[in-house]
Amino acid sequence: MFFSAHYDSKNTSNKFGFDKVILVCDIDNIRNIFHAKYGANVDFSGYIDKFYSKEIFKFDNSEMIRKNIKDILESVNVDYDRDNDEDYLDFSDTSKAISLDLVYILEGLIKVNALKIRSLAKLSNIDYPIEPYSISYRGKKMWNTETPICIILNFLKFLFGNETGLKLALQKCCDLEPLDIQDPDDIDDYSGLN
Repeated sequence: MFFSAHYDSKNTSNKFGFDKVILVCDIDNIRNIFHAKYGANVDFSGYIDKFYSKEIFKFDNSEMIRKNIKDILESVNVDYDRDNDEDYLDFSDTSKAISLDLVYILEGLIKVNALKIRSLAKLSNIDYPIEPYSISYRGKKMWNTETPICIILNFLKFLFGNETGLKLALQKCCDLEPLDIQDPDDIDDYSGLN
């Protein structure tokens, strides 16, 4: 990152006449780039402190995003040939277990900054095709559409673009506790959760 405000030798202000300059960036990305270039033991604070006079403002819109997950999921058009009564494939009914589980997972991914608003916004009013395929488990054959975990994993793979993107996102969730994600107002009784 390069930034300079040239000072004229005859003047006490910078040549642009700016009173304040606002830099907009992802501080975590800059920190990672800095450490990748100079090493983990080099002091990042000493470097970045030159670029601000008060403090770094951390903009966090994750709470707003989390509150809109259900609306976004409700807008997803699940493209699936329903020959049978597998109505749990409809994400628009957020009272169904599969939708609740998906909301919970997406909230966790947002909390650890593994899911960005751009990715989530792309889901709005999108057609999501579900391709049926068979699974063999303990000598039994079943369809992915009969297994909620397969539906959720396939949807997440669709959201992140591929298995690698999904795996990296899920690795960020490893340090979370269940109550880190859940909104305390949604839990009636904490007594049995300890």
